[in-house]
Amino acid sequence: MEYGWMRIRMGEKIEQWMYRAMLLFPIGTLLPSRFSILNKGIFGISFLLLLYQIAKSRKGKWEWIVYGAAVFLQIAAFVQTKTPLHNGNERFYFLFFLLFFGYVVGNREGLFACWTKDRGYIQAVLAVWALIVGVSLFFPSSYQNIWGTEYYFVSFTGQAARFASSAFFVLVLCFGMFVRERKKRYAIGSIVPVACLYLSGSRTYLGIGMLVVLLLWYALWRDKKIFYWTVVPLLAGLVLLMGVSVMKDKWESAIYENGEKTDNYELYGFLGALSNSRTAFWNAGWDEYEEMNLPGKLLGGGYNLPYEVFYESMGVYTWMHNDFLQILLIYGAVGLAIYVAVMRALFGQMLPRTIPVFLRAIVVGVWLLNACWNMFYTYTCAMVCYPFLLAAFQMMFAAPQGERPVLKWERIGVG
Repeated sequence: MEYGWMRIRMGEKIEQWMYRAMLLFPIGTLLPSRFSILNKGIFGISFLLLLYQIAKSRKGKWEWIVYGAAVFLQIAAFVQTKTPLHNGNERFYFLFFLLFFGYVVGNREGLFACWTKDRGYIQAVLAVWALIVGVSLFFPSSYQNIWGTEYYFVSFTGQAARFASSAFFVLVLCFGMFVRERKKRYAIGSIVPVACLYLSGSRTYLGIGMLVVLLLWYALWRDKKIFYWTVVPLLAGLVLLMGVSVMKDKWESAIYENGEKTDNYELYGFLGALSNSRTAFWNAGWDEYEEMNLPGKLLGGGYNLPYEVFYESMGVYTWMHNDFLQILLIYGAVGLAIYVAVMRALFGQMLPRTIPVFLRAIVVGVWLLNACWNMFYTYTCAMVCYPFLLAAFQMMFAAPQGERPVLKWERIGVG
């Protein structure tokens, strides 16, 4: 009996360290590429601890299907990849996503416990992240002319999307800590990552960041009538801020260059230019999928296929900026079906129907906007923080309005 209890406690500790490793992603992602070994180390530790947790956890039929499909799809993609990989990380993105989200669906209690047990750890992550960003403000290399005429703030990352994904994770942590502690310093502190999203020039991450701001605004008011009266002015203010930030240049540079229409506008029209040519390579990707034979449509064409389609369309090797199309090309309809099934199961576990529909729509919108317009499962930092967002969102409804939620781990003296 005592041995069994020790095994349970050991499992809880391993799971706690797994989540602690994942909470380091916003810091690891923030560092320059020459320190990528740190981020790879965070990923490696998280992945190994996740495998341990999966091995020791109870697994029903659904879990065996997801885990089995994750392995099978990687084998199929590997067999069909005949040339050197254009992106070696592609071997791990989807596998890690399926294993992690599949694990969370069946073991979500650990996420809620994380907000209770690791408050001090999360506070330390927030402090270190803010310190690094603050220091980077004084380095000229933190500002890059990526689009148009303005310089965008990317901190030490050198890439707008990497920096924005890191800032988004921090915004989620501020939201969760406010829900957990009901201390307004976290709501005020969220201004920092939101400002970083504006300065980064990443429209997708700014969009999903605004959705999290709406959730934070809802949590902020005990009298929900105030939320409903002020939500429209809040949204108007967030949109108007784009007009006085570098985001204005980002939108304008998609259509105009030196006062004239851009080449993208001439080639792909207004929507093609506004989407930074997305409509063009999305069409190319869909055309490629339609031309595949039946086995290809079912199991995909291997890791390199979306990169080669993108290269033929745009002249560079990168992903399709759309989860659904990327998965179809690599893993086929079977892979896409598993992807959708995992997300549906996750929402079924983490978004109770008792929660207002419009709030659930906002949370789903965070995933869907990122998955459709950018990429969700390939940006590990933003992908990993999504279950944390779901747990924090559910915590809002674990106590009477305006009161700090008391979780069952506290009631039994854990934490």
